[in-house]
Amino acid sequence: LYYFPGQVVQPHVHDRDAKFEVMYGSIYVTTWSPTDPENHHLKLSEPSKTSQFSTGEIVTIPGGVPHRAEADGEKGAVVHEWAGDFEARTTVFASIWPNGDSR
Repeated sequence: LYYFPGQVVQPHVHDRDAKFEVMYGSIYVTTWSPTDPENHHLKLSEPSKTSQFSTGEIVTIPGGVPHRAEADGEKGAVVHEWAGDFEARTTVFASIWPNGDSR
């Protein structure tokens, strides 16, 4: 996956683990407290943690943990996602962002 500098993937949650390697640049991954991915209306509280991952690092996000990714503002990022059984994985995007805005 190619991310332009500063590009953001909106908050979402999967029912299975997400695992990827940063191939170029860096990304910031923000996670929230685990939620029930079967609840198809994801609402978020304040972020619990934001971590930076750089070239060569592997990121694993457990299923049920809401998260978002933001590419480095200068270089952007390239990541390789190990999709596993991608077609069987569900993704639910947040309908309400942490600041209360509907998107």
